[in-house]
Amino acid sequence: TQRFTPRRVYRKIRRLLRDFSRRRLRTRVAFTSPAPIADQKVAFSPHVLVCHQDVLLAICSAKSLDLSIDLPLPWRFHDDGTLTRADRALLAHHFPGSRIVERAESDRFYVESADKLCYLREMRLRHILLLKLADIYTFSDKDRILCVDSDILFLKRPDFLLAQLNDSVGANFFNKDVETSKYIAPPTTIEELTGVRPLDRINSGLSVLNRADISLPKISRVLSELASYRRNDWYFYDHLIDRLS
Repeated sequence: TQRFTPRRVYRKIRRLLRDFSRRRLRTRVAFTSPAPIADQKVAFSPHVLVCHQDVLLAICSAKSLDLSIDLPLPWRFHDDGTLTRADRALLAHHFPGSRIVERAESDRFYVESADKLCYLREMRLRHILLLKLADIYTFSDKDRILCVDSDILFLKRPDFLLAQLNDSVGANFFNKDVETSKYIAPPTTIEELTGVRPLDRINSGLSVLNRADISLPKISRVLSELASYRRNDWYFYDHLIDRLS
């Protein structure tokens, strides 16, 4: 039985007040005026994976980038399978000209795909974060891809990020994490299986990717090779992202 000490009560109250303030801020920012019609001539394709719980966060994140660069981006919002009709309508209202990729639509692509993607098709159903890598390739119409987590806010113009996104022959870029990266198998084992030594401290919350560097057949093959290891969404995704570095 847990003891409700004054310290525990104080921490609980602080957490409740913090969560209330965050919800209030998200609501105020999210329900500002809709963005202008998206500029389809942007040189890169921006993507966000969204769940029902984080719809307001995603709206705040996308709006903050639009405002910081003074440009309405043609966002691709990827439904993780939990978005309601109201959620999709809200995203469409705030970002006219953007696209909401429903989970049923993305699943259908893999059902109709060749047998060489069978393992990827199966693992997408178990590990939501694989949508961040596989589906941004499938539904991107540009060579350069921006992937943004819904909990990221842009408080000033990200000049370096924009320069990399507009560099058609640039490399892949990722956030540097504050902690050591965790993978689904020891780094030496991963290197033996894939020929790539995993990098340390990769955070995929904000990333710039070359669409040409994403190979769905290769992803499917790597997943099958690592099938015997304990699976975790984050470890799977970070490992596959690492291979693009």
